Amino acid sequence: MDKTPPEVVQTIPESGATQVDPKIKIEAKFSEGINPKSVENSVFITPFPEEDTKIKCHSKKITVTFPQPLKANQTYVVTFGTGIKDYRGNALAASITLAFSTGKKLDLGEIQGRVFGYKDATGVGVWAYALSDTAQPNPFITEPDYIVQCDVMGNYQFSYLAPGRYRLFAIRDRLSDRLYQKVEDEIGLTSSDPVITQEKLKSGPFTFRMTKEDTLRPALVRAIPLNQNRVTLRFSEPVVMTSHQIEKNVFCTASNDSLDTLKVQNGYLDSRDNRLFHLLTEPQKLEKSYRVHVTTFQDSTGNELLTDGRMTEFAGVIQKDTTSPEILFVSPKQKEQLVALNNQFQLVFNESVDSTQLIKKISWSDTLENPVHFQTVWKNPADVLFIPKTQLESKKIYRVMIDSSGVMDLAGNGADDTTFTFKTINADTLSEISGTVLDSNQSVKGPVYLKLKQTEDPAIQYNTMISEPGLYCFSEVLPGHYLIHCFRDEDTNGSYSFGTVDPFQHSERFYVYPDTISVRSRWPNEGNDFILP
Repeated sequence: MDKTPPEVVQTIPESGATQVDPKIKIEAKFSEGINPKSVENSVFITPFPEEDTKIKCHSKKITVTFPQPLKANQTYVVTFGTGIKDYRGNALAASITLAFSTGKKLDLGEIQGRVFGYKDATGVGVWAYALSDTAQPNPFITEPDYIVQCDVMGNYQFSYLAPGRYRLFAIRDRLSDRLYQKVEDEIGLTSSDPVITQEKLKSGPFTFRMTKEDTLRPALVRAIPLNQNRVTLRFSEPVVMTSHQIEKNVFCTASNDSLDTLKVQNGYLDSRDNRLFHLLTEPQKLEKSYRVHVTTFQDSTGNELLTDGRMTEFAGVIQKDTTSPEILFVSPKQKEQLVALNNQFQLVFNESVDSTQLIKKISWSDTLENPVHFQTVWKNPADVLFIPKTQLESKKIYRVMIDSSGVMDLAGNGADDTTFTFKTINADTLSEISGTVLDSNQSVKGPVYLKLKQTEDPAIQYNTMISEPGLYCFSEVLPGHYLIHCFRDEDTNGSYSFGTVDPFQHSERFYVYPDTISVRSRWPNEGNDFILP
């Protein structure tokens, strides 16, 4: 089966030509027949001459015809993108650039970089806008001055650019209209704007991480009474609380506009589904209709609740809670092997439980009954972490036992005795990866977050954070091959900020270590140093 990508074998004019006739008709001949359907949105001309420019494909040749003569003393760049395919679906291996000038010289500026996050980045475009002092580029309404497409690995390069400052956007243009559509298109922003001067014609690398901008505002969809004291609220998407004071987030009133209220005693987001918020109320009254009002919730990108999505109604119920609490999630899993020596033990229940009783009735020990001393952290009334005060021992089987009277909900319903066992990893198989992170910009502040991901099994990941550039170390790492990703959290929100288009804000700086790091048992891999751009 033919898997050979087509190649450009001849162009008219030749790339690099100067003093080209402004009435030129551009031709590109390929090594094999080209599918005309792949050409329409895969040929980019910058600066774009006229809307009536005609691009035609016949057999092995693509022809570009301009309705009017080209501008004098102007460098033009024609890019044949990776969307161009032969009849067997083989795409160009990389964008092909044809540059020529109607004047005596070519502009020779270059910008290069890479788009991360795709197994196959073919078809992802990188758009460049020449910046001026009077206006900011707006990809919603203005087509870019220059477009190139990425190769499979996400690499891209602009060539033959005039000196100046540029703004770049990486866009997966789903509609092929050369305009950015929120929600529809994926987008990436750089952490700074490239500058080309006569003294420095090459700029880069400029890297991108892609995202979809979320413009949809969340809404409260419904309220579900589970018993006389419990109500679950469902939102249209995962939400967070901007205030942790329950009385500032939720209140309930009667639906008949009377002054009656239903007191909310507690509430928390579901640990496993942030679309759900669980309320503990005073006893409801049978068939009395209540209105739930929510205020300070928003989604993870900061979109506030819809104005008409802040209230819903439910009918009160008087059924008492007679159901025993259940464990929905446990980590480590039952009988799990290869548990890390610094592992915590987590339990997530389907409802609030009595924290005082649980602490009294839970024990953690090895098979020789040596106790594990721990501290307890409640993430919410149904989600608890048990954190060992000392590191677990290698190759040991551990047992966590909960007495039946320990798991008790707020209505007094108990559960059966429960025992969990797991085994820790053999410490002799582990190693570590270390190095130094430096920052090329010494004027900024913020911690550095690093992630280590195994290539053989991407589910095996390690995370660490250092308060400022300097030494880092991943300890107790399983053997294998790893990639390092890191970013500088300049806004100190604990997560990577992709930047925004409107209002415009650059992304945070990130770095992907270019080499795979090999880890062998008991052989620390040191000196993995790099500099944030």
